[in-house]
Amino acid sequence: LINACRSKKQNIDVYRDHLVLDLITFRSPDGDACAGAFVFSEGERTFDAFYAPVTMLATGGVCQTYYHNTNPRIATGDGVAMAYRAGVSVANMEFVQFHPTLLYTPGRWPFLISEAVRGEGGRLLTVDGRYVMDDAHEMKDLAPRDVVARAIDKELKESGEEYVMLNISHRDENYIKKRFPNIYKECLRRGFDITTRDIPVVPAAHYSCGGVISDIYGETELAGLYVAGEVAMTGMH
Repeated sequence: LINACRSKKQNIDVYRDHLVLDLITFRSPDGDACAGAFVFSEGERTFDAFYAPVTMLATGGVCQTYYHNTNPRIATGDGVAMAYRAGVSVANMEFVQFHPTLLYTPGRWPFLISEAVRGEGGRLLTVDGRYVMDDAHEMKDLAPRDVVARAIDKELKESGEEYVMLNISHRDENYIKKRFPNIYKECLRRGFDITTRDIPVVPAAHYSCGGVISDIYGETELAGLYVAGEVAMTGMH
């Protein structure tokens, strides 16, 4: 998408290192409307106004508010806040989906350990070797992600540990490498071989289910303002 936007064939201008501060709103005969956005240029240290008949927020979610999360560093809820300050309704911000198995490597770029690892026989264990899911759900390690994430969180709070272990090393080495090539290579790059040892994992904020209220097409109650992606709450996840 980025490459397509940068193509000389497109009539698209890309402004790097510019921060949107707030939406521009005005009172029209038909009610409040959006007329663009106020922007700050980090390089030039100047403020500017970008006027537009249609403005779309595609700023992502809010999961950077959690220490363990899977989101890019910019997902700090700016779009939701700007829309809220402009008087647009937001909803369901308390609902955040957690992925149960983020690779535990604090301070490094997050890497997800697919739930397919549990689907192929991976077991969650405490640091001292107890199975986490045996008493948590009838499906044990195959329970839904919200159940697994809560079970791990409960264990960490009770034990004081910072992570649990996910073990798949009992499966054949060649099978693991073929079935999970990216996970195998990334973990190896970070210093350990998942065919011979456990994977340290922790639940992580993954997806903001709430956001700026819009219809299924992304149109908000503020004329001229649209939302797309995780900043939006269209009624569909």
